[in-house]
Amino acid sequence: MQLRLTDTLDEGALLAIDRLSHDAQQKELKTLRAVVRNLPTLVWQSDAHGNIIWANTAYLQALQGFEQADHALAWPLPDLFAQTETLPENRLAFKKQGQTHWFSHNQLEEGAYVIHFATPIDAAVQSEAARRETLQILTRTFACLPIGLALFDVERRLQVFNPALVDLTGLEPLFLAARPSFEQVLYALREIRMLPEPKDFNSWRNDILDMEKAAANGDYVEEWCLDDGRTYLVNGRPQPNGAIALFIQDVTTEAGLTRSFRAEIETAHKVLDHLQQGIVVFGLGGQALLANAQYVQLWKTDPCTDLGDKGLPQALRHWSDNSAPTAFWAQLAEFLSTQTDRAPVTGTITLQSGTSVNVTGNWLSGGNIMLSFQYAEKAAGRDRREQDLQIDLLNRPEPILRFPEGEPRHLSSERPHIPDAPRKPRSARHVGTRVRA
Repeated sequence: MQLRLTDTLDEGALLAIDRLSHDAQQKELKTLRAVVRNLPTLVWQSDAHGNIIWANTAYLQALQGFEQADHALAWPLPDLFAQTETLPENRLAFKKQGQTHWFSHNQLEEGAYVIHFATPIDAAVQSEAARRETLQILTRTFACLPIGLALFDVERRLQVFNPALVDLTGLEPLFLAARPSFEQVLYALREIRMLPEPKDFNSWRNDILDMEKAAANGDYVEEWCLDDGRTYLVNGRPQPNGAIALFIQDVTTEAGLTRSFRAEIETAHKVLDHLQQGIVVFGLGGQALLANAQYVQLWKTDPCTDLGDKGLPQALRHWSDNSAPTAFWAQLAEFLSTQTDRAPVTGTITLQSGTSVNVTGNWLSGGNIMLSFQYAEKAAGRDRREQDLQIDLLNRPEPILRFPEGEPRHLSSERPHIPDAPRKPRSARHVGTRVRA
């Protein structure tokens, strides 16, 4: 029997292997080569000097059309990322035909060699750039908004605020940048008297909790009337993931105008209620818009407060039912049904109590209709008083003036001519109506 020892690690030594093992190795090698050949990730191997000694098909395809590698496709291969500027960690990029391609880079050391993997991430980089651009646009937009914005996360920490919040509240930017809590922000506002002062601290503390809950549900809308006369409109809106957005808007001017308009309207109603005439106004659709106290007293109905009121047709029936039969109501109905004749219509009716009432109908601007009712006796008395006043003024003797010479003269006497003083030329300017603040 003869034994032979073979050093399988010796160069040129033969290694005996069975057929099944050989076929399995060949099959595995074929599979690995197919995977590397079709892998979209760029894979290359470099030696200790940084020279690329092996690369897969994706790397070789990336070299095609690369200006620095068109005439240098020889071993060692050129480095695609040799001219790459300083980039964030695990990022590589190269420019090809005017377009930048981005890759996520990983490497694996195998002895004296380093295997590199570069995965294309162009879509992710473009998405990040678009997100940054959108965030910048939103930031610039928020910075220009006149409404104060404060965004609190799910833990009720301030994450985002705009300059308008600083201008409206007077809070320090450094304080807001420190990400205070929702409660701390309200405490700071209370310290600088930018919150409506409650009756006691405990109720104010409960109001904070109620405000946070209401804002989380999207139900918080309140006007803050401050001690310095300013009025803020505060809205709380829930955001995704449990966040809360607080909007603060200065509505001092709008609130002042609203109060002024409301005061003017109330004054106009009081003036109408003190008139001796009953006045009612109907809109273009026949709905009652206004009725003064004298009208309500005369006809014992208020169409403006009656929810079941049907407007002008119901009013005509009510007037007709509570007065003596007369052809004036038909004339008035015809006047109200045609808008071509804008001349006022007048007439006298008699109530069931026997009292005579003068009725006048007028078309107003916008298609509205005004009807006035006045007792005939009061109207006649007023007319007589006006006539007596005119007669008294006509019969009153002409006043006599005495001049320094002691000679009495009437007003109709000739007066000495006084030359007019020179006038400065002035240009007439029309001044439009304005809203009183």
